[in-house]
Amino acid sequence: TENSSFKTLAKYDETATILNKTTSNTGTAATGYTGTENTTFRIGAYAANSQVAGTYTNSINFIAVANIIPSVYMQEQTAESLAMLMPNIGDEVILRDKRDEKSYTVAHLADDNYWMTQNLDHDIDHTFNYNSSNTDIPTGWNDTLPDTKTTDDTTWDKSSNKSFVAQSYDPGDLCWNGALSSNAQYLSCGDDKHYHIGNFYSWTVAVAMSDSSNYTTDNIDVNQSICPAGWRLPLGGTTNTNTGSRSFSNLMSYYNYNESSLKNAPFYGVYDGIWTGNYTNYRGSFSIYLSSVVNSSDTAYSLSANNLDDIFNNGTGGSIRYAGFFVRCVAR
Repeated sequence: TENSSFKTLAKYDETATILNKTTSNTGTAATGYTGTENTTFRIGAYAANSQVAGTYTNSINFIAVANIIPSVYMQEQTAESLAMLMPNIGDEVILRDKRDEKSYTVAHLADDNYWMTQNLDHDIDHTFNYNSSNTDIPTGWNDTLPDTKTTDDTTWDKSSNKSFVAQSYDPGDLCWNGALSSNAQYLSCGDDKHYHIGNFYSWTVAVAMSDSSNYTTDNIDVNQSICPAGWRLPLGGTTNTNTGSRSFSNLMSYYNYNESSLKNAPFYGVYDGIWTGNYTNYRGSFSIYLSSVVNSSDTAYSLSANNLDDIFNNGTGGSIRYAGFFVRCVAR
C-alpha cells in the first residue's frame, strides 16, 4: 500500500527536491569537512489505476547540492571572498569579529578597498589568546596590553612624558547623535550602528604594542594593529605612505576631501572627539581616526576634521599618541 511518508519521484527528464537540510557539521575550507552526519533514503514503488502510461526504469539518479554559506567573520575573509560579497562600489555587508562576536558594517568604497564603516569596539582583555589567526599581529606576538577601561574616570595618563603609554576606553554601547557642537549627546543605538562611538585607543594600543617608544621616525609604517586578522590600520603621512591604495588620502580623494564626506555616507565619521579622561569640549567637535604611520617622536598621523572651523585633514596631520582616538580597519 502507499506510504504517505514517501514522495513522488520525478520522471527521468525532470528534477525534484526530495530533501532540504539546513544543518551542517563542523569543518572549514582549511581543514575540510569533518562531519559524520548520515541521511537514510528508502525507496518504494507504488502503482495505481491512475498511473500515467509511459516507460519506467529501475534507475534513480541522486544529486546532492551543497549551498556554501559565506563566512560571517572578518578574520576569514580574503580579497576574493570580499569581492564576491560586495562586487560593486557602495555594496555593504555585516561581518563579525571572532574575538568578541561584535558585528560591523563593512563597505566596498570608491578606492576599491573594503573598509569598516563603524568604529572598532573591541575591548582589550589580557586573558584572551591574541594570536595571528585572530588579530593583525605577527606570529609569536606577546600580548602585554592592559585591559580596556570601562569606567568614565580620570585615570587616563596624559602627562607629556607618557606619549607611548598603552591605554583604551570603552564609553559604552552608545551612538553619537549627529550634532556638530559641544552640546552633542549620546544616544542608545538602534539597528544602524554607523555612528556607534566604539572605543578610544591610544596609538600604542592601536598598533598592538605595550610601548611604542622605539618608533619615532617620520613616515614609518607600523605593519600591525589591534584590527582583526586580515585587516589593518589605514595609511597616513606626508610621503608615499599616504598615497597607497589603503591610505586615508587616497580614499578621501574620491570624496572631495570635505567634511561632509567624512561625516555622512559612505564613511560615517563619528564626531565624538578625543578621550583624555574626560571630554571637556571635544564631544561633537572632532572626528579623528588613527593611521599606522609615525609622525614624530610623540605623534602619529591621523584623519581628522574640526567642525567648528571646518578644517579637514586627509591623514597628513599628527595627533598626540597618549590621547584616545577612533580606529577604522581596512582589508589587507
